[in-house]
Amino acid sequence: MFNKLNPFFLTVATLTILYVVLSAMGIGGLNGITGGLVYRLIIIAALLFSCVRAFAGAGQRGAVLAGALGLSAFAVFEIYSLAYIYLLNGSPADITVSNYTRNCAYLFFMAAVGYLAPPVFKAYKTIRAILNAVVSAVTILIFYAVIADHYPLLAYSVLTITLMCLLSAVLLFCQLCRGEQCSSVRLFAGAIIMFCLLDTAYRLLIMFGGTGYLRDVITAFKPAAYLLIGCALTRLKTPGSAEPPSLENE
Repeated sequence: MFNKLNPFFLTVATLTILYVVLSAMGIGGLNGITGGLVYRLIIIAALLFSCVRAFAGAGQRGAVLAGALGLSAFAVFEIYSLAYIYLLNGSPADITVSNYTRNCAYLFFMAAVGYLAPPVFKAYKTIRAILNAVVSAVTILIFYAVIADHYPLLAYSVLTITLMCLLSAVLLFCQLCRGEQCSSVRLFAGAIIMFCLLDTAYRLLIMFGGTGYLRDVITAFKPAAYLLIGCALTRLKTPGSAEPPSLENE
């Protein structure tokens, strides 16, 4: 499968390197001379392209649909941010309802990972219940932070749910898998890991005063992560056509 994907990966890698260079030069990033317009247009284009690919086909449900909804939540956030900043003259630092929508994407990604990962512990039901309780609590905190316009609470809550999504994707990637879907599952988990690491680094830089251009370099890799997520979703067979891949610990 990956031989067929080589042209896609090569194209994405080339465009990403070019955009990273432009961001480092202060041209294409959020803090660049274009005021973030180029960044937002690029990332919206990447998300819309990935969403179309993920939703393509009938009868999608389970991991594919959950992942596609996650991409859609990010697309709604970026489109709303574009309109809010350039049509309503809002500030990128403002806390709006789109901040809550954006973080719902992590819930969809975690649902997709949960669908693909089989129970590997005897107490998996208890672990899953605890995880769901923690995620629900963090989601409520994010909602409250948005309503109360409380940035510190929002920042730490978002960081928490990002790390939880990262952990779930790492666990999925580390599972020994068999079957024709193994590479697609690993690609999906790897793309989620890539995005969560980028988002975590970006948020830590904001929280601890990292330079603007360094943050731009980090965000320059996000379109590539979105494209990889969409690519992986199109290669995951739906439950209606085949069973999920066999994963097991050894």
